[in-house]
Parts: sequence; C-alpha cells; structure tokens
Amino acid sequence: MAHLQGWCICSLLILSLFPAQAQEAAPVNRAAYTARLAQDLSAGYLHMNDKEGALSFKALPPDYPSDAATGAISIGEAKNDFIGYACDKNTQHVWIDINRNLDLTDDPSVHVCPVETEYINHHYADVEFDMPGEPARRYRMDIRLNSLAKTSFTVISGWEGFVELPTGKYPISITDNLNGNIDSGDAVMIGYRGAETVESYRPGGICAAGNPSHLFIDGKNYAITYRFEPGAAGVDLLAEFHETSSPMLEAIVAGRHIDRMVLVGNQGTLFLDYPSATIAVPAGSYTLTRIILNAGKEDWKFESAPGHRYVFEAGKPVIIEEGAPLSNSLDLHKGVFVVSTSYKLRDKTGATYEPVSPFDLPRPQLLVLKGGKQILSTNFEYG
Repeated sequence: MAHLQGWCICSLLILSLFPAQAQEAAPVNRAAYTARLAQDLSAGYLHMNDKEGALSFKALPPDYPSDAATGAISIGEAKNDFIGYACDKNTQHVWIDINRNLDLTDDPSVHVCPVETEYINHHYADVEFDMPGEPARRYRMDIRLNSLAKTSFTVISGWEGFVELPTGKYPISITDNLNGNIDSGDAVMIGYRGAETVESYRPGGICAAGNPSHLFIDGKNYAITYRFEPGAAGVDLLAEFHETSSPMLEAIVAGRHIDRMVLVGNQGTLFLDYPSATIAVPAGSYTLTRIILNAGKEDWKFESAPGHRYVFEAGKPVIIEEGAPLSNSLDLHKGVFVVSTSYKLRDKTGATYEPVSPFDLPRPQLLVLKGGKQILSTNFEYG
C-alpha cells in the first residue's frame, strides 16, 4: 500500500456575470501613458522557427562554402515573411539576408561569438546584426544547427522598462521577432504591479500578452501602439497605452490562492491579478492561457496552461473550474520486472500544475508499505 504526501491546494473560482449599470455602445478613448523602453542585447527571449522548404540565393559571396547550411527564419505567417541565412560549419561564419532580396553579397556585416562545436551540433552564439529602418535596429540571437533536427533560433535581445498607469507601476519586457512590428508574433511581457522585473521570459509564460495591441490590466482597458525611435544609448521602443472605455461586466470571484489569470482573445489580453470578490471583466470570448496559484509562501507558486475557452456574456453565468481544487495523483505502469510511477498535480478539469520554481519546494514523497513495514521511500519530481 502506498501513501503519497504532496501539496494539495483547494480553490474555487465562480464567475457570475451581470450587465454593468452604465454601458457604452462603442469604445471611447481617454488618457494616454507612454513607456520608453531601453534596449538590452541580453534581456530578451523569443524562440523562432525555421521556415519549411528549400531556399536558393541569387548571389553568393566569394568565400561561401559549398556545404553551407542554409534556411529561412520565419518572421510571420505570409509566404514571404522570412529572412534567409547561411552558416559555415567550419569557420562559424554566418550570412543573414538582412535586406531580404536573396542576395548575400550586399548585406551589413554579422558578428558571431566563437563557440566550441560538438559532433553534430553547431552553435553560433551572440549573432549580432542591424536591421534597416528608420531608425535601424540592432538584434542579437543564438543559432543552433543539429544534423538530426531542425535549426533553432532564439532572439536574446530585447527592450525593457516600466509604464506608469493609474493603478501603479508595471515592468515591461518586449522581444521583437526581427520584423519591427510589435504583434502576436513577439514576446510582450507585463509584470505584476510594483514588481521590479518581469518574472518569466518563457514564451507563453505567466507575463505574456498573447494579443499585445489591447490589454486589460487591473480593471482598465488600454489600446497599445508601439514605435521605435532614437534614444540616449541606441534605439528605444515606445509603448503608448491609450485608456479606452468599452462594455464591461461584473464578475464575482469566490476563489483563493490566485495570483494571476491570463485570458487571450481577439479583443485583447486580460491580466486578472489577485482577483477580489467582485471585478470588472470585458465582454467577449477568451482562452485561459495561464493561471498562477500561491501555495502560501513567496516562492511557492504553481502554474498551469489550461487552454479552455470561455465566453463572457451578459446574463450568462460562467464557472471557471481551473484550480478548484488541486489533488495529488499517481499513475502506475507495470512492466515485466518493474513498476514505473508518474506523479501529477491536477485540478478537476484535468489540467496539470507545476511549480514556477521547482527547486524552492519540497518534493512529494512516496512511501511503499508491505504488511505495515516500509519497503520503499522516494521523492518525486514535480510534473
């Protein structure tokens, strides 16, 4: 008989919707707030994909090797939304078709930091280059070639700063996907009110805005516009938050242990932080992309990416069951000579939770008894 000791957080979130007393038929623009974000070449994180299909360049430089690895970095969904590249696996020389004309002889130089290369893996670190525009923008990225898998690209440069809104001061971090347009293809992170930094740089993390053009933060709606302009030390990114008024609904939240819920829809991204008993929610259809629960200590937090869709409409109560409650579960898989186990922390919808910082929490413990005698004691990794 096995006894499982682990964390169990019980929380219930009930969302009831009522028409607001004073609804407006159309959005109305109000005050504007500007955040000036300074560039940091090591502050970003955005993983990008290699576009499918072969790529042929029209012109090649004299030192171009015959066995160069070539491909295209996807920067959008359209057929021509890509930037071509070529890598010399022997010298770690990298060519990037920055002006996107399939000619590798007329582009600005690319700087690469030498990195030791393993048998099948080729790593091109701190690849720096300038993208043309007004003003020109500098980017830094890592490129990893693997003969057994797709090429991996990670943009590691970004822009950071703060925005002062009526409800407080919020940290912002933005990583652009090289095309100069801040949209859903980029990593736009909004931290908690009063925080010193954005807590998660992972794509889709707890601070990610899936639709960065419209945000709902601490009960207020904002339409966001972005533009680059010269700054004191390079190119700055300006984010202008234009407060808007749109039809709202009242939501009753009866849950506990909730630090943040992130819902993403065509209308924008909703950040519901530390929800109180009654909060304002914009009407619309949204997907719950992330929920954060607090286990009682500063670093004891659990996160999940449920992916469930919710429609908030007047007169139609909605119950969000994620995180209500969490329970320990153990999957057993019997083999010929061994029994393998897998520990999960789940809610009633089946969504699994993992600690935001797994090293800060004690691991769940498994005890195996036979006839009242302990024959096995071990700890699990979360997830």
